[in-house]
Amino acid sequence: MIIDTLAKFRVVLCLLSLVMVTSCGGKVKIQETGLDAWNQAMDSGHDAVILRRYSVAETNYQEALRIAILRNDARRIGEAGYNLAVVELSGGYPDKALKQIDRTEALLSLRSDHSMERELALVKAAAFYRLGQDQSALETALPFASARDPAGQHACLVAGLAAFRLGDMTSLEHVSNILAEVKHAPSDMLLADRMELQALEKLRTDAVDALHLAERVADLRRKYGDFRGMERALRLAASAADLAGQGAMAQSLKDQAEQSLKADKEGTPEAGVSEEL
Repeated sequence: MIIDTLAKFRVVLCLLSLVMVTSCGGKVKIQETGLDAWNQAMDSGHDAVILRRYSVAETNYQEALRIAILRNDARRIGEAGYNLAVVELSGGYPDKALKQIDRTEALLSLRSDHSMERELALVKAAAFYRLGQDQSALETALPFASARDPAGQHACLVAGLAAFRLGDMTSLEHVSNILAEVKHAPSDMLLADRMELQALEKLRTDAVDALHLAERVADLRRKYGDFRGMERALRLAASAADLAGQGAMAQSLKDQAEQSLKADKEGTPEAGVSEEL
């Protein structure tokens, strides 16, 4: 989830060399030129993400971050630093993403700006999860779990996934109940998050129901191009099928998950942008 910056804080979970232009009089217009260059770097980064050219996107977001630091612009430091971390995570480098989050947080703290604390924490939690540091992922995401908005709802998913791997069913049930509190009609992605946590809860008690839920989650993840999430749901469905005594189906689902993972790593043309989880 790369978020839009100003009018276009960029979306992707998912996820920077300053060109100084002189005026006719030879004076450098730092503010205008810097901002134009920042916008161009952010736009180029977004376009590269859509094409899954993560290394190119990383370079553009590094440029945007450098320009923001030059301008001493806390808001844009946060936006560029966030996008850079998400791209590193989506590109398969959660360790780099963690370091980038730490750097961005330090840059913002120096400027007494805490406006992106939650967004940065969620990327950090997702990176911990990808690294298998589930306790850290749970502890980082859980304080931000909320039904109020998409960020809080995404925190529920990260915390729930980590809790399940830790065997912490109490925390899993807690965040699953939070998602159930969403009053308005849920989006398809929120519905997928909610059903995935429900499937994890039911895996040991009602494998058949867990299987049906996981299959629906896989369909929704595929529909919106979250192929990493789809692969995770296919593996969950395989586990449920196995527990339900449907060995052949379980193997088929595992094979599908492996093929999806392989295609994601190869960056096939039909593959979309992976979410940070």
